Amino acid sequence: MGVRRIRHDMLKLTVRFAWRDDGGLRAWCDDLPGFVLSHSDAQAVIDDVEPALEAMLAARYDRKVRVYPLTPPESFDLTSELPMPAFMIPQREYASQIC
Repeated sequence: MGVRRIRHDMLKLTVRFAWRDDGGLRAWCDDLPGFVLSHSDAQAVIDDVEPALEAMLAARYDRKVRVYPLTPPESFDLTSELPMPAFMIPQREYASQIC
């Protein structure tokens, strides 16, 4: 899980999601320190993941970075508001290309 180098210019990242007590959503990537998004609007968090990853990785590598979701939207389900054990926390995979 986390950041994995696919090629010299590509990384694969796993972003995990959890519901907040107030009904909002939190997102983080275990292997990308400092990457945490949290908002009362769940869709805002989901929409901010790619640009936030691009900005953090661009700063880390001092190059432009593009991020693409690898997990199809239909397989990414955040409809359950019930607390889940750590092994069941929803996650979504992304690929990043260092330009």
